[in-house]
Amino acid sequence: MTKTDSVELDTQAFNNELMTVEFVNEEKFAIVYIHRAPANAFSYELLKAVTKVFKRIEEVTSIRTVIFASKIERFFSAGVDLEEFNRVEESWLEYWKALRTMFITIYESRLNTISAINGFAIGLGCALALGIGFENTAIFYVSTISLTFSRIASQDRYMLKGRGTIGINPVNIGIPVPIWIMQRYIELVGQRVSEKLLTLGVSLKATEAKDIGLVDEIFDDENEMLEACKALARAKHQIYEIAQVETTRLLRETFVKTFYSQEEEDMKRMAYFVQLPEINQIVREKQKEIQSKKATKSTPGNPVDS
Repeated sequence: MTKTDSVELDTQAFNNELMTVEFVNEEKFAIVYIHRAPANAFSYELLKAVTKVFKRIEEVTSIRTVIFASKIERFFSAGVDLEEFNRVEESWLEYWKALRTMFITIYESRLNTISAINGFAIGLGCALALGIGFENTAIFYVSTISLTFSRIASQDRYMLKGRGTIGINPVNIGIPVPIWIMQRYIELVGQRVSEKLLTLGVSLKATEAKDIGLVDEIFDDENEMLEACKALARAKHQIYEIAQVETTRLLRETFVKTFYSQEEEDMKRMAYFVQLPEINQIVREKQKEIQSKKATKSTPGNPVDS
């Protein structure tokens, strides 16, 4: 892996139509803004793009922390793009492999990660926060099919209070929670709470999520939340990097080993469920529901909160 000094950085080379990266070199952190309209749902292309950009940031030796944020109002991420469920089995496995790769790339990284959750973080959106470290939450709106990933070298989640919710809810479309997401969820909130929430596909408001430890801090203002993320990054940078990284690696070692050892089983299980006719029917109904909401919202005099 080629290491890059911050002085040589061409920051524009990190940006694309799906995300924008802001480097604050003097303070050793970068902010990754995801902006795939309308709700930051994870297509195959977005999964690959996040992984690629994150790996490139990791090569910049001066950077110690990445803050994940969204430029889509009310959405941190709506989770898996429902269109991806239309893939045939072989193509679905390619998608799921890309999803797993994105998660573990972030989770295993030397970088601290912080998520600034400005709205709905459902399913894969929540799973992304689980893979990231600290979650700062500003509640807005996030679709019901997203997964939450958070926690890396040190992962933190901050969230805005408001109209959004956060949660892991694939059971709502007939799919079991992947074992590795379940394990991360249990690590954060405990076995009993996980059994209650995951089996019912429950998503929580910011205050509820903080009460059980799913997010770390909650805020009334998005700018305040982002400034808190930056302050947290600065505090982390006061610790010797080599000690911080190695301690984090050891803390996560058991999870990482299990993640890789169960990969084949996880891939087969997900491929089986997404190919079931009844699951396909549920997904088609969800797609029609979303299209109906969009159509109603676009009609003059009929505003709809998506």
